Amino acid sequence: MNHTYAVIEEIDNLNNTFMDLESQVRGYVISGNPVFLNGLSAKTEVAKSQLARLQTLTADNTKQQVNIQTLSQLVDAKLGFQEELLTAYKASNRKALD
Repeated sequence: MNHTYAVIEEIDNLNNTFMDLESQVRGYVISGNPVFLNGLSAKTEVAKSQLARLQTLTADNTKQQVNIQTLSQLVDAKLGFQEELLTAYKASNRKALD
């Protein structure tokens, strides 16, 4: 039961980290205020670390490993999208808002 709780807690932590990341990127794109980017790289690394911890916690369960692999792909896609959004904003803030 403790192990299951640890997995659920780490999933929750990863979700919270991504909500923070999304909020920061959205705040920057809407306002243009670079203060929203403070700690963005560090939070991205935290998210990657949380995902790695989930992979470790579920190493003994093949089905969970498949699910974590899918989650990993979604995490990579989300991080990629946020990077594209920031790049688009630098080129044209109007383009990023659309």
